[in-house]
Amino acid sequence: MAELVRQFFYLAFLMRRPQDVPAGEMTLPIGVGLALSTYVMALAGPYGTGLALTRAAIDITLSGAAVWIALKLTDRLDRFAQAFGGYSGAVAFINLAAIPVYLSSTSSADGRVGLANFVLLVWNLSLLGHVIRHTFEVRLPTGILCAFVYVILLSGLLADLVPFVPA
Repeated sequence: MAELVRQFFYLAFLMRRPQDVPAGEMTLPIGVGLALSTYVMALAGPYGTGLALTRAAIDITLSGAAVWIALKLTDRLDRFAQAFGGYSGAVAFINLAAIPVYLSSTSSADGRVGLANFVLLVWNLSLLGHVIRHTFEVRLPTGILCAFVYVILLSGLLADLVPFVPA
């Protein structure tokens, strides 16, 4: 398990490809479990546990479905566990970095919080673009463009389904 978490860390910092993550049967559940738990930890402080869990479950489910459909359409479904499990595990590190940012955003609304949120967004887009690039064997700009479009669509959908209401 420690080696798997280490691979998630390397992937989070774009030092590995998703196919470098071990392909074992535990990659997907451990990656998704880490993503879910850290997502809830990041949002529970400012928004409450119920809203955090709801948003996390919807976000991760929709993301998994999008990856599964894209892999199915491109006849690469065998890459799902590594691609989505690796991405989910790597996102856990972004979620951990977001915890102090989200907690400080409830006490102050200065420019540093906005800048930190922007850095987290760029990190997430870079990670998702990196995973798309290697999973679908496309060029990096294509991967980042797909990541950007996906994040915009997902953000809008989540805002409609489960709007943020501070706890």
